[in-house]
Amino acid sequence: MIVSREKLALWLITILVIGLALGYLFSSRFCRVSINKRVVKITRLNQELRRLLVHHTVWTYHYLQSRYLSYEDQEAAAEQLAKNDDEFGALFASYYGQSTYPELIVLLQTQKNNLDQAFEELTSGNPHTVDFKKTERELSNYLQQLKVLPIDALEFSQIFISTMSTNFIEIIKAWNSKNWQKAFALYENNLEISRESADLLDRLIAEEFPYKF
Repeated sequence: MIVSREKLALWLITILVIGLALGYLFSSRFCRVSINKRVVKITRLNQELRRLLVHHTVWTYHYLQSRYLSYEDQEAAAEQLAKNDDEFGALFASYYGQSTYPELIVLLQTQKNNLDQAFEELTSGNPHTVDFKKTERELSNYLQQLKVLPIDALEFSQIFISTMSTNFIEIIKAWNSKNWQKAFALYENNLEISRESADLLDRLIAEEFPYKF
């Protein structure tokens, strides 16, 4: 049977249209699946970072409060804080490498030591001399060594170290003046800062390691 040129052209056009339609449908479905998987992974990272950084604030607060009120769970609170910071360091190192873990843990411990010193000064009536800027700079330099942009490294370091620590200082002062409402408001502010810090770090990691999402 001889097929006319017109019919052959019609068949070819039909096959081409069907092929394009199927290709579009499959590619669209693949893109949707890929985007959905990426969103799920980023969301999980964000939730985990929020949990760890919020718990960092919670346990720091309870540790200082236990010291101030001479509760017996001071050591337990300090252990929980150390355990939480260890989890945060491990999660961070899972992206930036295990060699980054020890320095981050040292920086977190330095922040706690600074707060301990400030606590001693404020509760003993001595002038407050603790400066958190040095630790802030060290954290910023640490992040920049990991190729985090300077402006992002500085922003995270400022809010996570200086702003949060300053709020904890004000919380201790509020306790000294029996202003419990102000102390709790500052604590809630630090919880919000923790969530902001997590959101910022989540974005930085997702941008640095897009192939992991």
